[in-house]
Amino acid sequence: MQVPVELLTKILDFTGALLQGDYSRRIITDYEEDLATQIADNLNKFADKMQVDPNAHEFDQQATVDTFIE
Repeated sequence: MQVPVELLTKILDFTGALLQGDYSRRIITDYEEDLATQIADNLNKFADKMQVDPNAHEFDQQATVDTFIE
């Protein structure tokens, strides 16, 4: 399977927006590739969840660092 560059560019732009806290964007796909569509759907669902409850994924950074170091 070869993923179209156009889709990869959309995913890159979308994930960049997510990292900046912009949960209003979505990926619109018109590809037949099931795997690419599932990835886009998962990212869209994550953005939906974060828009509804932006605090749902809050975490204690120090606790995360401590866990990682262990």
